[in-house]
Amino acid sequence: MNITTAESAAATKIIADVFDECINFQKQRSLHGWIMIIVFIVLFPMGAISMHLPLKIRVVPYIHAPIQVIGVVLMMIGAALGVSMTSELHLWNPFRVHVTVGLLAAGTILLMQPALGIIQHRYFQKTGRDENSSSIFGVMHRWIGRVAVILGMVNCGLGFQLAEIKKRDDKESLISSLVLMGVLVPLWLLALLIGLGKGRFGAETETEDGEARSSPRSRSS
Repeated sequence: MNITTAESAAATKIIADVFDECINFQKQRSLHGWIMIIVFIVLFPMGAISMHLPLKIRVVPYIHAPIQVIGVVLMMIGAALGVSMTSELHLWNPFRVHVTVGLLAAGTILLMQPALGIIQHRYFQKTGRDENSSSIFGVMHRWIGRVAVILGMVNCGLGFQLAEIKKRDDKESLISSLVLMGVLVPLWLLALLIGLGKGRFGAETETEDGEARSSPRSRSS
């Protein structure tokens, strides 16, 4: 009788532990997904858009940099959750596209973007903050960031595919991310096109403090 009771208690404990692990895993997966959605679909595009806003304050130190720092910190938390779940599920496989793309996007942003941004910021200040102050570091910072953010957005979709959306919460998360993408991505692309247009036609050039200055080409015309 005592043996049966002990076995039942042990079995109950095992079931409870497994159940707790499942709940914790589901919470981790949900938190990982939401963090990465906020980072790549909301924060990073907003940080890029901020550089094109006609504001009378210094955009880089007061808006752009804080948004990007928050995004990088959250991205590190989300990546840590992803690595933890990957280890638990033994998904360290180069053919797991979601894992590979996620590490590529996060690693690129973490290892390259802060350094390039700081170098460009100092170069911008040193040269008087006019249109000629743009350096190779600034160009690299912009385009590497754009590519990494696009990879992150694509990887959000790959994450939903890997998770095999079946539950109501997963469907709501997918719908929410699509809505956010539908609103913010066009704004981001519009800001990108405006920036490229200004750089090409030289009508105005945005400085770091958000003010527009006429380019030499427009002044000479």
